[in-house]
Amino acid sequence: MRWIDKIISMKSKTYWQNHTNWTLTLDRGYLDILDDDDITDDAFILDAKYEATTGREVPSKQVHLTTEQQNLLATALENTQELFDGNLGHYKHKKIHLEVEDGAVPVHSIAYSVPVEHQDAFLKELCYLEAINVLK
Repeated sequence: MRWIDKIISMKSKTYWQNHTNWTLTLDRGYLDILDDDDITDDAFILDAKYEATTGREVPSKQVHLTTEQQNLLATALENTQELFDGNLGHYKHKKIHLEVEDGAVPVHSIAYSVPVEHQDAFLKELCYLEAINVLK
């Protein structure tokens, strides 16, 4: 959709059921944390940051929450330090096996291309995921 000089992508039927989408739409200042150079005309991608933090630091950075809400979040995150170690984790539970129907034929189609303005961020993340053996 285009309205004057703004372009907004169409949303799925369930888009507005997600609280985060409402918050981002209603909070006009959510993009203020980014430099203008980080934002393209209608989309942006930031470099992934795998930095260690703590379950106590995360709530304190949520400035949109009240102090009481930050404390509740900190309590909920008390025993989750492995989530904030700055590394990608591994699925530790039972392996999953998917049954494929007899005669099933793989579907091949054209891959989605990465927009030119996002190629640097995409290649940086791809190289990182290869380096840590997430992708081969």
